[in-house]
Amino acid sequence: MLVKWGPKNDLSVFQREMGDFLDRVWGRRLSSPTGLGAFLPAADIRETKDSYIVELDLPGMEQKDITVGIEDDVLTVKGERKCEEEKKEGDMSVSERMFGSFIRSFSLPGTADGDKISAVYKKGELVITIPKKEEAKPKSVNIQVQ
Repeated sequence: MLVKWGPKNDLSVFQREMGDFLDRVWGRRLSSPTGLGAFLPAADIRETKDSYIVELDLPGMEQKDITVGIEDDVLTVKGERKCEEEKKEGDMSVSERMFGSFIRSFSLPGTADGDKISAVYKKGELVITIPKKEEAKPKSVNIQVQ
């Protein structure tokens, strides 16, 4: 099969190979003292009419290992997912679970009211709700017909 050469072809191959290299270096090898890989929880961020909602997947963690705070319009979630005690029976064939400390920071818009933040942790999911300031909420005016 012949492939027409072009700078885009070389660039996409380079980008893919560089991405794979960085994933190997930063994603698994240098990330944690255990060598099991870095734990970086996935997050979803939603905006509703009244608030901003940040949801993080934190399976296998305990509430005492998670802290949430806001400073200078930046929401910061810190925690540590601890490795279970070493299992004495059998040899590990595959280990894909990741452990270790993490920090996730999210810039909040000026309309967020950081003084009224709330957080709920249930079934491995942390849900943080930051209400919008009253002046930022949409208002509507009733139109009277005469």
